[in-house]
Amino acid sequence: MTQDEIRKIAKEIGMLQIHGAYDVWVPDYVEEFAKLVAEHEREACAKVVDDIEARCIAKDVDDPPLEHIAAAIRSRGTT
Repeated sequence: MTQDEIRKIAKEIGMLQIHGAYDVWVPDYVEEFAKLVAEHEREACAKVVDDIEARCIAKDVDDPPLEHIAAAIRSRGTT
């Protein structure tokens, strides 16, 4: 996930609060935050697989190479 996505989730659940020019992290929400981040990552990874599958179907590839799927998932968050 990107920093902006993480901050957005933290703000939505009240874990990150804005006080003037400063952001304040509220530790009481760590478990809920971790669950939401994991949920977002699972969905994003599933979309990576869906996209590769769609391209393989469009190119009439019967057996998509799994190393490409794994590489695409591992490269998430590096941009």
